[in-house]
Amino acid sequence: MHAQVGSFLEWNFDIQRQLPWSTLLQISYAASAGRHLPMNEDWNVIPIEAVQRAGTGTQAMRPYAAYGDILAHDERQTSSYNALQVGLERRASYGPVVSVSYTFSKMIDYNEDDFSSMFPWTPTI
Repeated sequence: MHAQVGSFLEWNFDIQRQLPWSTLLQISYAASAGRHLPMNEDWNVIPIEAVQRAGTGTQAMRPYAAYGDILAHDERQTSSYNALQVGLERRASYGPVVSVSYTFSKMIDYNEDDFSSMFPWTPTI
């Protein structure tokens, strides 16, 4: 298997509209997507269903019971982020600014990982 080169893209779109009483309305869409990002994976993790049934986990429950962790590093991680941002700003004639904003967003990724080591996070059993 050959290594893929990761990529990360970002884009946004912004609309501003001047309203009466020195008020500015701003509506924005911001997004990003990552493909072929590095991830770590342990291929010898005890299936969570087996632990739940037994109430505990043992070495014998691993897919390859004769081995401990079997760690792999590959570039299968994906991520996406989408956000709708709305802001309202009012400038008073004597100086102060009142600003209100709201962001509705969603982040999705294939696998949580800290990208810092070959040891993926797995729950302690």
